[in-house]
Amino acid sequence: MQPYNLYLLTRIREPKIFSKSEFVLSGRQKMSTVKDHEIASARSLVDTLYAFAPEPALFDGFVFSYTIPHIGKEFDLLKITDKGILNYELKSVNVGKKAIKEQLLSNRYYLKHLSLPLCQCTYVMKENRFYALDENDELVVLPPQAAAVYLQIHDLPCKTDFDGLFDAGDYMISPTASPEAFINDGYFLTLNQQQIKKKVLAGVENRTSLHTAIVGSAGTGKTLLLYDLAKELSRKEPAVFIHPGMLSEGHKILEEGIPSLKIL
Repeated sequence: MQPYNLYLLTRIREPKIFSKSEFVLSGRQKMSTVKDHEIASARSLVDTLYAFAPEPALFDGFVFSYTIPHIGKEFDLLKITDKGILNYELKSVNVGKKAIKEQLLSNRYYLKHLSLPLCQCTYVMKENRFYALDENDELVVLPPQAAAVYLQIHDLPCKTDFDGLFDAGDYMISPTASPEAFINDGYFLTLNQQQIKKKVLAGVENRTSLHTAIVGSAGTGKTLLLYDLAKELSRKEPAVFIHPGMLSEGHKILEEGIPSLKIL
């Protein structure tokens, strides 16, 4: 995908023209229809920032709705330079502090693998307010002028090959090789994994699907998902995970850290 000037794009008000223009500018392989509220939120964000940073050139280098290949992790607005990363998330209404915080933490998890300084915040259009994480990872209100400073910090030539920056393997931790990180929830599931997990747990809860086969090619995160499901189920009642092989030291650490989970 090719980054472009966000200020110029958000001057377009007609949804069909907006979507088509974004498709042409970004060089996407397939055009997606941008929803009205997404366009309105992006325009409101730019208008608010522009009041404190009235230079259209500062909005160069953005990509709208970028998704990491093979992972499914999406970012509303993303800019990556040689010196850092800028990420704005968009909300038309306040979805709750917990949801906003979890999204920012998830974004940081995926972006930290680029080993670049990160500036990130969430903009809520209805409130015309910015939210960010403080040094203790608590959600706080960010003054709009501070959010505008992010633009000035990242007023640098941007990278264009976003896909080449991300390696799906960086996000697939091994529960047995990194048991402490797994026990402490030091990972995030991909969108596809989350959807499968939700479906499996619903089947167990409703007693409608007690047998489920998870199929996928090597490196897609099947093992992580299975262990995550076992950990989730063990939070309600004792669970057993049957491992087809010799148990390792990592398995012992998992059992000690998750007492309600038995690994055989």
